[in-house]
Amino acid sequence: MEVITVLMPVYNGEACVGDAIRSVLEQSYGDFRLLVVDDGSTDGTGEVVRSFADGRIDYVRRPHDYVASLNYGLDHARGKYVARMDADDLMHPDRLRVQHAVMEQEERVDICGTWYTRFGEGVGENRRLVAAHSGWVETPVLAFLERNLLCHPSVMMRRSFLEAHALRYESAYCYAEDYRLWAEAARRGAGFYVESQSLLYYRLSAGQICRTQRPQQREASHRLRDELAEWVLTHMEGAAPFRALWESLNALVGAERIDFETKMQLFCAVLRKNNELFNF
Repeated sequence: MEVITVLMPVYNGEACVGDAIRSVLEQSYGDFRLLVVDDGSTDGTGEVVRSFADGRIDYVRRPHDYVASLNYGLDHARGKYVARMDADDLMHPDRLRVQHAVMEQEERVDICGTWYTRFGEGVGENRRLVAAHSGWVETPVLAFLERNLLCHPSVMMRRSFLEAHALRYESAYCYAEDYRLWAEAARRGAGFYVESQSLLYYRLSAGQICRTQRPQQREASHRLRDELAEWVLTHMEGAAPFRALWESLNALVGAERIDFETKMQLFCAVLRKNNELFNF
């Protein structure tokens, strides 16, 4: 059995999926299988995938439902680790080797992201490195309450942790399903680490979800952060004054005196000053 399952969902990715697959097959670490889950493509995606004569590729075609296709991939992953990959991105040749080494050396790491480099539309020749965090994520629940620290297609996950806690992507948080998964994993005590190397090339395009579905993504993200704040308030000592603060901040948002991000910045700043009260 392979050590790593690379999970790559694809929808109408005929133009890019070939390059993405090649970047996986050219990895310096070779003990993996690439599970390509075709999410109901209507273009020539299937023909491109099937053109690769490599026994490490498994290709499955499913009806169009992105979150269900992601969960199908998790359900059928066989490796010790699951590495996410998108069909329009490119892996650095050493990505799997570096992340595998991190997770083998430190068993506390359940979810490992990396820095990444943006390229594509609006970037031109000047590729942009994105380095949002480095090393261990301290107090992960609070960290994810503040923002999403991980680039989804850069992540490698310890499959035993996902299975032990029955963690899957949730369709109710479509367009922020990855953020929701990190928040749920954090609540269950997952260890998060971000490797400070750019090991993914993240393609920017006009048709990607973060652009075409931005309002829905924002709504789902705000909802899960509100829910995570409520969870924090039930898992800290002497929560009453913090509950009062939270309700006051929500009232200010309702009165349009502050926006959502200002509310979260203020609330998280107070929580960080009092993290000795946390029971998680």
